[in-house]
Amino acid sequence: VKMALYLVLAVVFASPAVASVSQTLSGNDWKLTNANSSIHVAATVPGQVQYDLLKAGVITDPYREDNDVLQRWIAQDTWTYSLIFDTTLPSNQTIELVLEGVDTAASIQLNDQDVGTVSNQFRRFTFVVTGLLKSSNNVLAITIQGPVPFAAAAQANYPYPVRTGTFLNGFDHINFMRKRPSDAGWDWGPALGPMGIWRDVKLVSTAQARLADYWVEQSRAVRSTPSTSTIWPPIRQLEDSLDLHYRAAIVCMRAGDVTVRFDVQGVPSATSSVPGYCPGAGEEIKVNSTVSLDVTTLALWWPRGYGNQTLYTTTATLSNDNTSLSRRVGFRTIVMVREPLPDAETGLSFYFEVNGIPVFARGASIVPFDALDARVTDAYLHQMMTSASEANFNAFRVWGGGDYLRDAFWDMADEFGFLVWLDFQFATALYPRDSAFVNNVVAEVTHQARRVTGHASHALWCGGNEIVIDTHRMSTNLTLQQVTADFVALFDQALRPALYNAAPLAQFFSSSPSNDAVVDDPARGIYVHRWVPDDMSGEYGDVRHYDYTDDCTLVENYAQGRFVSEYGWQSYPSFDTIAEVTTAADWSNDSPMMNHRQHHPNGNAQLESQVQRFFTLPKTGNTTKDFQLFIYLTQVVQCLCIGTQTRYYRSLKSKAPYNMGALYWQFNDVWQAQSWSSIEYGPTPRWKMLHYHMKDAFSPVGLNAFVDADNGVSIGYSSDLLDNITGTLNITTFSFDHSSHVYSNSTHVQLQQRSAAALWDTSLASILAGASRDTCVVFLALSSLVNGTSTTSTATIYPVSFANLTLPDPALRVTNAQACSDDNNSICFAVSASHLAAWVQLSSPLSGRFSSNGFAVPPGGAQAARFTPWGSPLNVATFVSSLNLVSVYDVQQ
Repeated sequence: VKMALYLVLAVVFASPAVASVSQTLSGNDWKLTNANSSIHVAATVPGQVQYDLLKAGVITDPYREDNDVLQRWIAQDTWTYSLIFDTTLPSNQTIELVLEGVDTAASIQLNDQDVGTVSNQFRRFTFVVTGLLKSSNNVLAITIQGPVPFAAAAQANYPYPVRTGTFLNGFDHINFMRKRPSDAGWDWGPALGPMGIWRDVKLVSTAQARLADYWVEQSRAVRSTPSTSTIWPPIRQLEDSLDLHYRAAIVCMRAGDVTVRFDVQGVPSATSSVPGYCPGAGEEIKVNSTVSLDVTTLALWWPRGYGNQTLYTTTATLSNDNTSLSRRVGFRTIVMVREPLPDAETGLSFYFEVNGIPVFARGASIVPFDALDARVTDAYLHQMMTSASEANFNAFRVWGGGDYLRDAFWDMADEFGFLVWLDFQFATALYPRDSAFVNNVVAEVTHQARRVTGHASHALWCGGNEIVIDTHRMSTNLTLQQVTADFVALFDQALRPALYNAAPLAQFFSSSPSNDAVVDDPARGIYVHRWVPDDMSGEYGDVRHYDYTDDCTLVENYAQGRFVSEYGWQSYPSFDTIAEVTTAADWSNDSPMMNHRQHHPNGNAQLESQVQRFFTLPKTGNTTKDFQLFIYLTQVVQCLCIGTQTRYYRSLKSKAPYNMGALYWQFNDVWQAQSWSSIEYGPTPRWKMLHYHMKDAFSPVGLNAFVDADNGVSIGYSSDLLDNITGTLNITTFSFDHSSHVYSNSTHVQLQQRSAAALWDTSLASILAGASRDTCVVFLALSSLVNGTSTTSTATIYPVSFANLTLPDPALRVTNAQACSDDNNSICFAVSASHLAAWVQLSSPLSGRFSSNGFAVPPGGAQAARFTPWGSPLNVATFVSSLNLVSVYDVQQ
């Protein structure tokens, strides 16, 4: 056993084992009052001011109509949370008040005595309150300043302007606060400026010492034997020995010896006992230990699709007070590989490797699930994780304008097998670098690194969102030197060292997007940026693609790089979702309310313009119906845009630019509005058509078909499997109104593991077989057997824009609806059509999701589908009567 101890030499002081005791102060007994005492309501901790006011009936839903602006007064006021409580904690011990999260700038009083101040939503604050407590009728008051005036005052008191991104109906200077950047508004969300005690509050009594934090890291060497793989990226053979690095932080109240015992349940060889010395006086010490484990005796943790997500319980026990901290660990080694590329390609690779296996990242970016985090339940998070798994995700990026997400998210990510790229919470802004701000950030980084490090799912730390390119975008020739110096002082000289101090083995990337570093040497504290003016080429790091002008399906317009960390296109949420917070007067794309909710500049016009590339705008004579059909079309176009990009990026894994990641923007919504999301905001996840489309686009074996400007057709596949398999490629061309096909071809194909390749290059004329482009549709399907399960990835080619076509009535109907034989909780049914039904959308106000959506039904054919509720089973008749079917034909009426 290898041990590394941080010890202070002193005279040994023997102390009996006395357990630390805690008393929760969270709950429903709090009161909330504003500055002039005109408002008094009951409050819940954890919670937020706006949510308590909503529950008390003082305000209506902040998301309804333009309440996001009308209720700005809340974020401009000062609010006090107060609690009267009794305690039986021993008065002869040190008693601390522990605040796990206060949003954001607040002062604390206990029994009319000042205790301290807090100034960071993302860190724990602890105050010694020994001597201030009584046995009964203690009064704790936490007074929180409004973020709008606080941020404005912070900028006003700073020696020079520090720019930040600004958004419609937002407020400025959020970069001077350590709180969610998007609380001040974003191009997909409102600026509620929430505030409150959003994490738990407790009292802790300690005799000598207590465990404050416990976390682990892992390392495993690569064998010197070179890889024999002929496929890029290569599989690397790792040594059978895995080093597990235990790390514990102990708060010392009294001087004396301490002993920490580390163990992993069911792994005897992982046990280690480490002595240390506590200097007392509230000082913190770190105790580290490393044990070497034989991986052949362990069950490894793997990302989704690569193996099981085995988790073990590991515990650190402080023998002196008989207390312990436990967490789960999955044995795995994750590396972000940046190495030279094949074919002397300029730049370096950028991909995740897990246990020696290269992983193509399939997923999306997460934004806050609600501006009021207190409304987000763990059950809802589990439904969202389920939604991601059912859409074949294996990765997430936690975007840098929200928060680090609660423990329950990380536990679920471990269980589901997602790789999680985590941004530090800095986004689209420049930041101050005065000592108070920098020290605050260092404490934040230390706290979050200890909390998150050790989760099997955590794969990468990133410095923030767009913070490198903002040094160029938000500076001038006169300010660039100052802006660069500010950046280096905060991020290079403070944030990175704080991360490596807590987690020496951390995988770190400076900013998304960026071209990474010329030199990255944590051991020597050297980090030299590869500064690139304006934007990033993607040759050394990640790249993004947004194009709001051109045809979003033309692959030649797409940005290319080693890893695409953002790309996307907007759509409206479903009519049922938007109708919840608007009125009939608002139901048109150009209404004042839809412009109010659209925070992306010129966004509604862009939606309409892109729709008109492929479809005619609905003109039924009924304004509400036209809006419903326009919403449907925006979701179809979002599928075309993001679906095409995803399939294209996956097709580049085996050739230049050797792309190994596709994380689209964005997974979820924070409210009911136009956005890039694939899942709408609501009490349960409501999938947009895009999310169903990503289920196929992210299939482990995926089909792609691209039509170029010369009507050439390229058909290929992308496989993330670890074995070679065979498949069948079927191509069938139908006329719109005849069930007999005009062309058919079925070919057996070889699908190489971990590769993307062409299957067939042909022309549109060939697969139309002389039939008219104006009356035909091409169905493609790639079928294969994956891990014993039959899977099919599909694509559909419409040779002519629907704007230039007239479709026959498909006569859509639902048949054979019944409880599924393999799952009585789900309802199975078929959607039949007499003639071509293009882009069929299934919808229901009931809570649940379909197996597929946005599909095409060939003439005389049927599409099997199922509906699975988020809750208890549904009556079949009730479900069928709730079901609504829409296709392109309806738009043309």
